Amino acid sequence: MIWIYILIFVLTVAILFIVLYIFLANKYFQCVNGKCVKGGHSYKNDPTCNNECKPPIPPSYQCLNGNCTPCQDGSCPYKDDPKCNDECKQPPIPPSYQCLNGNCTPCQNGSCPYKDETTCHDECKPSMYYPGDGKATTTYFTNVESEGAGACGGCVYPGIKNMPSDFDFKKNNFNNMYLQMKDIITDGAHWTMCAASEAMMAPYCPGNVGMGCTGRANPQGKTASAPCGSCWRLTRTDNNKVLNVVVADACPCGNKSICPTTAGGADNSPWCVAEPDQANHLGFYNHFDVWNAIDPDIDWPSAGSEGDPVSFKNIECPDQIKQLLKDSCCGTYYDGSQGGSPQGCPNICGPEYTCPPSG
Repeated sequence: MIWIYILIFVLTVAILFIVLYIFLANKYFQCVNGKCVKGGHSYKNDPTCNNECKPPIPPSYQCLNGNCTPCQDGSCPYKDDPKCNDECKQPPIPPSYQCLNGNCTPCQNGSCPYKDETTCHDECKPSMYYPGDGKATTTYFTNVESEGAGACGGCVYPGIKNMPSDFDFKKNNFNNMYLQMKDIITDGAHWTMCAASEAMMAPYCPGNVGMGCTGRANPQGKTASAPCGSCWRLTRTDNNKVLNVVVADACPCGNKSICPTTAGGADNSPWCVAEPDQANHLGFYNHFDVWNAIDPDIDWPSAGSEGDPVSFKNIECPDQIKQLLKDSCCGTYYDGSQGGSPQGCPNICGPEYTCPPSG
């Protein structure tokens, strides 16, 4: 009978030993094929695992300059900040983009490949045109407010080279550009120019005439990246009317008491903000100031006072629009004839051009 007790004792000890072995084996970490994984009975030094394979520290993140950034030692607290989606909790995923319905759109998990597609500028890259949340307010402006566009390299039609300081806009002006493009029809909609909100056109060149010259790199968040020369299709939310616009001017915040970093200019602070991920007075992160939107010929009646909300997406600029911009916005301030690079937005004029340095 005693042998039964001995057997039970031996089995119990064996079970306890196995449990203890499993517990200890999972308590430590060791380096396997260059990865620090659970297992073993001691931490293993290995240069392929950062010299010492220790339990990973759960990452902690903080909001720095609007980015959710890992703390250096993993110990900083989460920081609430609206620039980091209200609470900085998740590590940022390097954005990867794909072409969806003509928009260059971030993948949900950051893992999709870049997709070549003509509706997304031949190659869908994260460094240029990006729709943000695809929602915007709109207003309109006419030659009463602006006879010629100072931003985007200086746009007038017919184009002029080396514009003198006393240039007369009566013959060469912004509205002439509009008259050249308004009867171009793409997918049933007319074309006009627009000024995009300062936040949508960052970063800026040294002077405000270069505002929005290149577009910000790796754009994320609700604010679009809509630099000079980018084309967009606006759909009104009240009546579904559609209009195509090309960015040929800038809408600066202009009010330094509201937007300390504004590039200056007229006070458009109710509509146009200076920094990405800031909202205007109606809570929208994007704004288009549409040239001559009250013209009945383009079938886009606009009161311009309530913001006229739209949805928008990026589209390919037709060749006619591209050529018109090249004829109107390149070399306006300096054409390179006296040495050095000609001035104009590279997005519009070509890589040999540099953004204008001053107004």
